[in-house]
Amino acid sequence: MELPKLLYLNSTGRRNSAQAWEDFLEASQCRSSVAGTTFLIVAYSTVIAVGLIGNTCLVFVISRQKEMRNVTNILIANLSCSDILMCIVCLPVTVIYTLMDRWILGEVLCKVTPFVQCMSVTVSIFSLVLIALERHQLIINPTGWKPVVGHSYLAVAVTWLVACFISLPFLSFNILTDAPFQNLSLSFDPFPDHFACMELWPSEKHRLAYATCLLLFQYCLPLSLVLLCYLRIFLRLRRRKDMVERSRDCSGGRNNFQKEVKSILYRCRCGGTPESYESFPLSTVSTEVSKASTARNGSVSLNA
Repeated sequence: MELPKLLYLNSTGRRNSAQAWEDFLEASQCRSSVAGTTFLIVAYSTVIAVGLIGNTCLVFVISRQKEMRNVTNILIANLSCSDILMCIVCLPVTVIYTLMDRWILGEVLCKVTPFVQCMSVTVSIFSLVLIALERHQLIINPTGWKPVVGHSYLAVAVTWLVACFISLPFLSFNILTDAPFQNLSLSFDPFPDHFACMELWPSEKHRLAYATCLLLFQYCLPLSLVLLCYLRIFLRLRRRKDMVERSRDCSGGRNNFQKEVKSILYRCRCGGTPESYESFPLSTVSTEVSKASTARNGSVSLNA
């Protein structure tokens, strides 16, 4: 690895250059091993492949099926797009720079890679915040204002614009330089044509201010919003669960009361002694009544 060599050579600048180089080669414990390099390549390749295949399939399904284009799915697709950008640009460059320990990809990628990385991370974080806010609105205030698909597209566009604006300093202050390989107290140059991609800020105050802003906008504020939203969602769902359990208990007691009343009525109906009634045809009753009424009518007419 090149950077440990630099540190060692800088610390031994007063000694004989050739002897210092030989001592380093004998005492160095940072030599890259084949097993470690292979593991690193396989691990990064697996992450890149899984990330590209999974996120691409998700975006393809959401874009092809019209019924799946709701607010939540559009925000999830936006999150997948930022992950795809990270897998294509940032992860391959990271593994190459880690293995080479020097920059071999040119000045353009030296500026673009940290810019894309910061932008992708910012978009991912903002997408998670928007998903949390959308769920919070639907659960806490289900009868209130609801975001529609047009709002989600607008939020996605604003998210990318804000992420680009936050990441702009990396385009300005990332440079390709060979300064780390030139500040050596040696009579020969052991690292010809070696470059490093570094941040070069006007002052330490500027770098510290930008790092503090990134910490606030990429970590503290989003984490606070997400925690607040899901905490309120948890409390509301727990309250609804208690209400459902209480109503279930009340309905269970009502059902038990109804069962008891039905059993009492059934016992009263089955336990009583049936009374015996004289049974005769109703036609006989109607005939006798008609005969009596006819005889009465006839006597009344004779008397008249």
